[in-house]
Amino acid sequence: MSTHDLAPYLWPAERTADAVGSLALRAKLVPRGSVQQTNEGKATEQLTTEPTSNEQQTTERKTSARKANARNAESIRVAALGLGIEACPVVADYPDVLPMLRRAAPAVLELGDSATQSLLVLLGRTRSGLRVLRPDGETSIVTAEVVRSALCERYEAPLRAGAERLLDRLSLEGKRRSRVRQTFLDEHLTGIRVEGVHLLRPSPGGSFRKRLVQAGVSSRFAAMVLTHAAQYALWIVAWALIGRSALVGRDDPGTLWAWGLLLLTLVPLRAAASWFQATVSVRIGAALKERLVQGATRLDPDEVRTLGVGGQLGRVIESEAVELYAIQGGFLVVLAAIELVFATWVL
Repeated sequence: MSTHDLAPYLWPAERTADAVGSLALRAKLVPRGSVQQTNEGKATEQLTTEPTSNEQQTTERKTSARKANARNAESIRVAALGLGIEACPVVADYPDVLPMLRRAAPAVLELGDSATQSLLVLLGRTRSGLRVLRPDGETSIVTAEVVRSALCERYEAPLRAGAERLLDRLSLEGKRRSRVRQTFLDEHLTGIRVEGVHLLRPSPGGSFRKRLVQAGVSSRFAAMVLTHAAQYALWIVAWALIGRSALVGRDDPGTLWAWGLLLLTLVPLRAAASWFQATVSVRIGAALKERLVQGATRLDPDEVRTLGVGGQLGRVIESEAVELYAIQGGFLVVLAAIELVFATWVL
């Protein structure tokens, strides 16, 4: 696979700002009306050079490619900063590119070489592949393997001919041929670091609520509340059954079985509630630390020197205390409120 297979979905490098703005808008990283798009692009300069040797041409092509990649990365970063978000460049080992792509969205990918630079905009993922945003504003589904091949084309190209000859000698066809080809490439490109992926994320200094939503905290928090409420309700029902049986003086095996099954059901529900609570704690803590780190990088150097080691240590301890007590205290309040609602209903 090559970038030609993705041609209908690619954005020209001249429309980097449009690509970043459209992705930020569709991914709800920025509010509507904050993105102004334009179809105008800068013309690519054509430079005439004197004929050179093959070795010198190869060196110049590599240098030109590095400069073009740096320009594109800077254009993506500047476009993201202009919208109040961050474009985080990531690097992955070749075997890890596929799983990285599946969780990268929203992201912008640099494809092609210095002469044909283009961008692929990842909006999300589905069971069948990756959802990409086309230049016309529509979305399409592309398999993750096709995107991986296009992103790694410059690394795979020198090995592709040898891999095909080997596969021809082995007389492999169909899916088995594809699996063996990929295994061959994984073995030979294990040490290669693949670049060109830029993750669009809310700025740590922006809206904290949006940052939590982007981190998936809201959905997991709702799941935590529901699982805790469900297990508490089942706990009440279980003891209501056994209590009613005891009060009426009737030894009903069916009631005992129902009571036992309800208690058994509490185990996975409590485990799920604890897991959701832990994931929410970790994600909120990560968002707080990102915000603190960004604030620390913006401190005035003179102020830092004035505080000294003791003052800085005090700030660190205070930040950890805020994180601990705010998160844990918040959980206690929410869970206690749920139990209070059920207690009011029972009484």
